[in-house]
Amino acid sequence: MTSKPRGQTPVDAAALAKVADLPFVVRSDAPHAPELEVELPFLQMLLASFRIVPLVVGDAAAQSVAEVLRILWGGPETLIVVSSD
Repeated sequence: MTSKPRGQTPVDAAALAKVADLPFVVRSDAPHAPELEVELPFLQMLLASFRIVPLVVGDAAAQSVAEVLRILWGGPETLIVVSSD
């Protein structure tokens, strides 16, 4: 669960579990804090209720990123937010 000024947003543990065993996925909560401070309040204002799957890509192969997104894609109800600095 992430807690920000507009309240808490649940992390989708089931979705994270789907990609946890991939050899190129590393679990670490630390890299998400700076990005979530910007993105999460915006999403909380726009969406009534949602679960979040925070991912940081860094130096990853395009095929690896595509595989994670393919696994996590739930259909038209899935929103993917991309941020680059």
